[in-house]
Amino acid sequence: MTRYILEQYLTLDQITNGLWNLMHKQDRKEGKQMNELGKVRTIFIMVGTAVWAKLGVLAIPWLLLLLLNIMDYITGIQAAKYRNLEDDKPVKSYISVRGIQKKVCMHGLVIIGCLVDWLIKSSIINAGWGIQYPPVFAIAIALWLTFNEIISILENMEDIGTPIPPFLKPIMKMMRTKVNDHMEQLGGGQDE
Repeated sequence: MTRYILEQYLTLDQITNGLWNLMHKQDRKEGKQMNELGKVRTIFIMVGTAVWAKLGVLAIPWLLLLLLNIMDYITGIQAAKYRNLEDDKPVKSYISVRGIQKKVCMHGLVIIGCLVDWLIKSSIINAGWGIQYPPVFAIAIALWLTFNEIISILENMEDIGTPIPPFLKPIMKMMRTKVNDHMEQLGGGQDE
């Protein structure tokens, strides 16, 4: 029936041309969307590359810290359900917000480490000593925080009921202590 109506009012060429134009119009729309997606992807890659190049050796520890922050936050929310089974109360949002604030402050500490490293490096350059100075403080802070996050994730997983290899948590604590001890040796010991 539909074919009869189409043949009565439209020739085969008109139908073919109409479908052809419709298909190409759709292709043009998809091409435009793909082009916009390509621009977004290109901008994302350019910004990521610039940040990665600027951070240098700090890029991997900082990215790892960011990923562990997200993982710790998620496992912390999940573990909160198992920590107070007697209460049967929902997770409080202010505790969740405090967790996010802690994560932001962790990155603030890494930035402070970067500023200290920058201050030392610029002083070395201005003094004309010609010594290469890697970002020691920023990396040490990022590593120490990374080990803290791993320990926290393991504790969250224990509360959830996930079996944890018995050697993992002590090794992470030992690594955190090693970073601590090494930085204390560099800094001369305890606070005054």
